Amino acid sequence: MLKQSLIALLILITYSNANAQNKSAMFSKAVDYSNCKLTYAYLNQFTASLPADKAEKKSFDKIKLEFDDCEIGNSISYSDLSDLLNKNNFKYSNQKFSAVIDGIKKSFKESYTKDEAVNKILDGIYSNVELQNVRKKNGDIDKLKEQLQTDISNYFGDSFGATQSVIQNTDAGGKGETATNIESEISRLDRKIDDLTPGTFAPNWLSIIISILLLIGFIFLLIRIADLTDRVDRYRESSKLNSNTNTNWNLDTNRNLNSRELSDYKKSIESQMEGALRAITSLQQEVGQLENKLSQKQENISFSNQQTIQSDKPQKNDFFYASIPEKDGSFNESAITTAINPTASFYKFTIKDSHSATFEFINDERAVKDATSSPELILYPVCKIKSALNQGAKKIKTTNPGTVIKRNDKWELGTKAEIQYE
Repeated sequence: MLKQSLIALLILITYSNANAQNKSAMFSKAVDYSNCKLTYAYLNQFTASLPADKAEKKSFDKIKLEFDDCEIGNSISYSDLSDLLNKNNFKYSNQKFSAVIDGIKKSFKESYTKDEAVNKILDGIYSNVELQNVRKKNGDIDKLKEQLQTDISNYFGDSFGATQSVIQNTDAGGKGETATNIESEISRLDRKIDDLTPGTFAPNWLSIIISILLLIGFIFLLIRIADLTDRVDRYRESSKLNSNTNTNWNLDTNRNLNSRELSDYKKSIESQMEGALRAITSLQQEVGQLENKLSQKQENISFSNQQTIQSDKPQKNDFFYASIPEKDGSFNESAITTAINPTASFYKFTIKDSHSATFEFINDERAVKDATSSPELILYPVCKIKSALNQGAKKIKTTNPGTVIKRNDKWELGTKAEIQYE
């Protein structure tokens, strides 16, 4: 019984770790596949309306073949796709689109079922605020949702199933009940620890360490109890044998001696049993203390996160910063920040009152380079260009600021800003 229980526990731990690593790898590959398919759909529609001599059009025609390997489980990885986009005039697409999709990998948890894993990927893409503007401009992305759901669900198959049956099959004669109870207790503690700690892409090492410590303590107690049980059985057999050979304890000195030895031996066994019980109690107290510490740690983390969220809330300011405008020249409230984003901000707003502001182009090297590469997205909707298009320009000077008026959740264009290349 003891040997079978230990084997069952070892099988459970080994299988759980291997299964978690396999699930994590499959989740990551499913995200890479989604990234590949959606990036291709986005770039294909974006460049379809561009003239043949445009740099973006030429670049996409050159790298189209790279997307032929968008096959789930064997798709181009995010790092390779990122290098490909950055080297071929699609740096902005990589930062605002591909990178957001790849970030979903960090949300993986070992406890996900298949449906939870599929929904986490699709919700992360189609509910993401940063991708809403991209989806509005590109209808092919929404059309892919059903295909992605089917492909990912088929790819996961039964890999996200439960592991209870492994323990039950290990002891077909009904002796797996003890291992199943232990597995349930360990699973309960693991789930509780998972709930108290933030989800990460790496394995939950704290849960594994606690499980191993509990397993070692349990094995030690089983060995001690088995040893005491064996000694008690030997004592009973010896008592029966001695009782059969001589029933006159009061007249036999040797029997009196055996009686004293038996009494001492019984006290020794009772003392060892008390020690074992104290060890069990101590182990339970340590587990309780550890759970309390984890609970306090999570409360501190939650409090810290709340402070961070509160500190991140925009404060009233005389200046705002905006990213790429809509085609009609308006700026969504979600595209407005109180601090400049060194990779995405293109316009600086000077607030006149609660409903009006002036704006001008942010004249730095990064913004100028992106604007001259994609003027139809960044400049044309809100700017009048006083000079001819110059993709080699080093500066874009605002000669006359534009105006915007806030209506509902948008800053709508009043007058365009006047700019010139230098």
